[in-house]
Amino acid sequence: MMIKDGAINEELRAEIQKYTIKLIGQNEKLVLDSSTPNHIRFIPKVFDAIFGKKGKGWGANKRLLMFDFDNNEQSLNLNLFLGPGEQLIRTHIYTRTAGKKDLFNCRQKKLAPKWSNLSQTQLINYGTDPEIERAELFGIIKDKFEEFCKTDLLEIETFFSDNFFIDVEGSKVTKLNSIAPLNQILYGPPGTGKTYHTIEAAVKAAEPNFSPLVEGTNELRKAYNGVCQYSCNKLLLSSC
Repeated sequence: MMIKDGAINEELRAEIQKYTIKLIGQNEKLVLDSSTPNHIRFIPKVFDAIFGKKGKGWGANKRLLMFDFDNNEQSLNLNLFLGPGEQLIRTHIYTRTAGKKDLFNCRQKKLAPKWSNLSQTQLINYGTDPEIERAELFGIIKDKFEEFCKTDLLEIETFFSDNFFIDVEGSKVTKLNSIAPLNQILYGPPGTGKTYHTIEAAVKAAEPNFSPLVEGTNELRKAYNGVCQYSCNKLLLSSC
């Protein structure tokens, strides 16, 4: 029996691991990152173009955002994880996904220090049909994964392309290259505009594409107040 008490055996898990790797390899838009019996990780190739290698401590390829087949005894799930890496970029990605609850259905209320789950799709629960045959099981996995690639994955790709790519003279350039570093020192004698430029630097750190329509403090302060209210960045305004 393949399924006992709603759980599969180690032999079948190993077969499912190999099969998911095969499915990833059959899709020319995807690339396998790493694989263990429990976790098979991959990305759409466009993720490398958008996010680069900004990850840290999560695989040799230094990827920051990856899909993960959670191949456990009770079910096979497909998750999108934001892993450890450059914190400013992690915060920027996390903040941008806030308004898409339908797409990022598993987004945590607070950005975790290392791993944050943004979305989850259950491909199969082994407890719902304990008498399922092997061929039918693999057919269900194939059909649901292909459907996921045509729908949710495509929407997620489009979302990140639209929100993290800009067009520069006909070429796509990732917005993440323009994110300002958080650690900045602004100095000068009184009256030289340190307060204004500190506010400007804080807004730019949270929203790199912000550009005031009119130069001056009113619009900039409104943007700063909005950042303080809605952004996950904790920004400190200090002028001495």
